[in-house]
Amino acid sequence: MKVIFNTFLCFILLFTSALNTFANVNEARAKTTSINGRINLSNEYVISITDLLNKQQGEEYPLAADGSFAVKVEISKPTWYEISFVPIKKDRQLGATFPLLVAPGDDLDFQLNYDKATYLTVLNKSKKSENSALIEYASFSNCTMRDLFYKRDKPEEYAKVINSYLSEAKSLSAKHKVKNKQIADYLNLWSYNNYLSVATSSKQFVIPEELAKQIPSIIDSEMMLTFWNGVFNINNFINSFLNNERDPLNRIAQKSDKLNELFKTKALINAVIQKDFEGFVTSYKIVNTDMFNSDIQRLEVLLSKAGDEQMKSSIMRDFKNLIYTSAGSNIPEVKFKNIAGNDVSLADFKGKYVYIDLWASWCVPCIKEIPFLHELEKEYKDKDIVFVSISLDNNKDDWRKKVAELKLEGNQWELGDSNYDKLMNVTGIPHFILYSPEGKLLQYKAPRPSSNEIKKLFNSFKL
Repeated sequence: MKVIFNTFLCFILLFTSALNTFANVNEARAKTTSINGRINLSNEYVISITDLLNKQQGEEYPLAADGSFAVKVEISKPTWYEISFVPIKKDRQLGATFPLLVAPGDDLDFQLNYDKATYLTVLNKSKKSENSALIEYASFSNCTMRDLFYKRDKPEEYAKVINSYLSEAKSLSAKHKVKNKQIADYLNLWSYNNYLSVATSSKQFVIPEELAKQIPSIIDSEMMLTFWNGVFNINNFINSFLNNERDPLNRIAQKSDKLNELFKTKALINAVIQKDFEGFVTSYKIVNTDMFNSDIQRLEVLLSKAGDEQMKSSIMRDFKNLIYTSAGSNIPEVKFKNIAGNDVSLADFKGKYVYIDLWASWCVPCIKEIPFLHELEKEYKDKDIVFVSISLDNNKDDWRKKVAELKLEGNQWELGDSNYDKLMNVTGIPHFILYSPEGKLLQYKAPRPSSNEIKKLFNSFKL
């Protein structure tokens, strides 16, 4: 009898466990959420829905001719989105953008009016939602930016406008009776980010000492990374605590210590300090090899204290690659792809000068240089100089279309798996590089084809 009872008890426990598991699965199951409404735009616009945290390109949904929209998303937990009304042809002003917190099963409806002067207005016929506080604050932020511009020379009014960033968030939270903690916290965080964006960049405004002590605990959130200027604002704020240290690596060490003293959110700390590491790498100039090797060791020690492994390896790789940007360095032994998809190498041109144009199909300044580049190619076609155009396009079809459209000839290459742009620490295009016949770097930033210097330089060679 005891054996039977124990068996029955085990069955009950297993059945209960199965029920709980089923309940948890159901609870985590995605639900359909609707985001509907209307805005006074036309079907020349789309509504874009992007995950606010990862900022990856979101889904786009067409607006009807009357500006109405109906979006359905499947989510299993409350999710932050960035909502944008974007012109299809990209030839007119962005309609509007704002954050939104959406919960599984929500049925949201927003009736909106867009105006250049007042930005967004949530009309009374909208379905009641605490998210309206976020939409109205987006409008307030946009208008206040213009207001600040006109009051720059009026210290008292200027300070009043800066402080309104904080007071308006509280006012809207009360107006819309915001009870959702996530929305309330985000609205507060947003207000302080706006406050810092002006307060830390203005010479005529000083953050009150007592408030400066409170700010770190208020903005110590990974959600600060959702703001396009969040990291920049924290950087400026932290800089006010630092000594006037001129050595860049010592300054980064000082900043790292201060960040860890004031903040607990590792993702936030890493994002802020990463910008300083990246700035150090991009601005570094190799004076001599011994000093460079010494700085490699110093950087390794400093990076060992950072928590983000991917960041550490990326920064270290980019810094060591700077050796390729130093005059006299060898052409990297990497392979590119030509327009036919075959492997090609810069080493094939040994014995000739090599003038490289790093460009992309979407880069307007790059396209403007192409006619001048053609003229150079014609003038020096019988000389010991080779012209190579290397595309940095991610979309290879766009590159091929542009090559055909512009009727480009000669050495039309793309990066392939070379990572040449990373090896050469290229931070902007167009970028022109010149190698000697011996395969040594002559100029990391050679003159543009449109410049007066380029022909003088070429003519100085024994071509």
